[in-house]
Amino acid sequence: MQLAEEPNDDDLRSAHAFRDALQEDVDRASEGQAKDDSQYARRALIRAFFGQVEGTIAFLKGRVLTKHSSGAGGLDRADLAILHEEAYGLRPNGTAVVQVRFFPLADTFCFVIRSLQRNAGVSDKIFKSCAGWTSFVVAIDIRNRLAHPKCIADLVISDDHLRSVRVAADWVRFTVSATLQRLADHHHRRVVEMTREIERLSGLETREVDTDWRREYEALKAETWSLGERLGIQPDQLRDYLYDSDVTVRNDQFELRL
Repeated sequence: MQLAEEPNDDDLRSAHAFRDALQEDVDRASEGQAKDDSQYARRALIRAFFGQVEGTIAFLKGRVLTKHSSGAGGLDRADLAILHEEAYGLRPNGTAVVQVRFFPLADTFCFVIRSLQRNAGVSDKIFKSCAGWTSFVVAIDIRNRLAHPKCIADLVISDDHLRSVRVAADWVRFTVSATLQRLADHHHRRVVEMTREIERLSGLETREVDTDWRREYEALKAETWSLGERLGIQPDQLRDYLYDSDVTVRNDQFELRL
């Protein structure tokens, strides 16, 4: 599933290398903490996780802006300014100035996820009715204390802190995975609509043969549902979140309502 115009091979290699490097940092930090549960290892794991969060935000921002530049809608001038981390002002001499504007991490993550959905023509929403969102907010506070320590207590990571970070990591992965699944569903429904219209006009029968897409989609859906279960999200809540009103759900699959 493409989130923007067809990327070239260099774009794909760069994106995959970036994603893999961020995941490798988290995996190695997690393995290190499992072998040697020291304060240093706990701090390293938290720093690696938030490096992955920041990197994911930057990557998704880039995809949204690339698709917008190719003609996709859903974003207004305020959205674009926030995505570019810009604000505008005036100097005393009456000339305009562009100012860098940073926003809280939790707000930025939610905004980028919503922008990604609007940009693709999907209703924008984020599932916050679970412990994952609360843990994400708590984990950000822990990360901020590590980034700007004022005393030894700011560097101590308790068992509760570590649990909050792990739940937060599951929620971030769930949110990204669920968003990609919703975009994939939306894309597939549009393909179904166009295919049926072609069949109606031409009298020819077509069938979907993109087995690679289907395999990737099934893996994405399995990850979304697995993470949702780990976060304690009830199946009916997850269905309501994932599937829009024009979709009938049967056995965790979808079909178009026509």
